Amino acid sequence: MFNYNNFMDRFKTWRKKPIFWVAMLFLWPLLLLGLLVILGLWSIQDIKKNRGQRSWYQIRGTYGLLFIGILLLSGFTQKNGSNNTEINSQASSTMVSSQSDKSDDQSSSEAKASSKAQQESIAASEKAASEASEKAAYDASVKASSEAAVSSQNAASESAARASAAIAAEEASKAYEAKSVVQQTTEQPTPQNDTGGTVFVTGGGRSDVYWYSTSSMPARTNKNNIITMTEADALAQGKRHSMTE
Repeated sequence: MFNYNNFMDRFKTWRKKPIFWVAMLFLWPLLLLGLLVILGLWSIQDIKKNRGQRSWYQIRGTYGLLFIGILLLSGFTQKNGSNNTEINSQASSTMVSSQSDKSDDQSSSEAKASSKAQQESIAASEKAASEASEKAAYDASVKASSEAAVSSQNAASESAARASAAIAAEEASKAYEAKSVVQQTTEQPTPQNDTGGTVFVTGGGRSDVYWYSTSSMPARTNKNNIITMTEADALAQGKRHSMTE
């Protein structure tokens, strides 16, 4: 038989332990259901025990059953309210979905029309860009051809001018050489038949020829190695007069 006082004493002892509150944190739904069952059983037992001794409103078990009934009724009412709310929500969502479908269809048709117009615009832009690039390429080709022709003409003109300048320079060089030969011929001293005259020998006296004048010698002659002697001494040494003087 259930003893309420003993149960309350044990409950007061349990709630002083930390493990009790940890268990309550995770098991409170089951504990609540168990408490309701215990309260119902106790209320029924109390009513049976005191039914012949007290009036119904003086029995504590009566209020326990009323409390359980109120909880069940409120839960049922809340469940019906949630069902009605769910039904209304489903109806609203159905209406919204249908309106959304219509809106989506309209948006889809508008999007298709917009996409088609955009594609046509892109195609027209690409065509215009292609024509512009082809025209630019043609203009560039014509310009390059004209520039190449002008460059070739300029190169030919420069080549002709260079050839003319080279010919003129060659002719001037030949004329200068002829003039130098004439000047050397006119400036050469008359050979002296007197063998007692002074002559010049290059190479420190080792040369086989002698000269009457140092101005008739080649330009590369080292003037520091020229010595003087009489023509008779030069002839005695086997030297001869230079053929170019």
